[in-house]
Amino acid sequence: NDWFDLAGGVDSANYVRGQYAPHPILNGLVSKGGLIAAIAVAARLSLDDVGLSRDALPAGVRVGVLSVLAVGVVVAVGATVLGGDSQLIPEHVGRQTSDVLMQTLVEIPVATVLLEEFAFRGVLAALFHRIVSPWRAVAATSLLFGVWHVPGAWSGTDLEGVASVVAVIAATTMAGTVFQLMKDRTRSLVAPGLAHWATNGLSLLIVWFMIGSG
Repeated sequence: NDWFDLAGGVDSANYVRGQYAPHPILNGLVSKGGLIAAIAVAARLSLDDVGLSRDALPAGVRVGVLSVLAVGVVVAVGATVLGGDSQLIPEHVGRQTSDVLMQTLVEIPVATVLLEEFAFRGVLAALFHRIVSPWRAVAATSLLFGVWHVPGAWSGTDLEGVASVVAVIAATTMAGTVFQLMKDRTRSLVAPGLAHWATNGLSLLIVWFMIGSG
């Protein structure tokens, strides 16, 4: 069973975590990733079901790389047009290069992209595809992905706070829909994973470099 090979990798990561790197990011990856994998095994999902098939990797890489390039161009043009007046990342202006690189190249891809793609576009989507039509599965996983971001967007019960939450749900639901369609099209989590990272990490990196690093 391919899942046993994957479990072996989780055990190895757990060993490394305990011996050399007791880092919160690795802790979350091992514990939460292990739980999601356990659900997949209990539901008898295959690696192909969750988008981890080697056969689908080339298609996932092709589509994913194209999405990274597209996001990079759009963000770079937007940052150029907005220039120093941009309020896109005011909290990141003046941050150390090492901090930004750590967030964009380690924290976002590991703690956010890997876990969320595996959970939503991988296991959850495969379970929904078993019981509803493909489009309903896309809608369900995307809406849940949007709701997942509510705690991070919650800033109060006033009108402005509620509007902010609604906007976040709408934006992340739309992003989740695109990510899910990419996964369904390629049968690989690599495509939405790269697009997800580009949206979160690459965008921050580009805008910080062009606007906030000074």
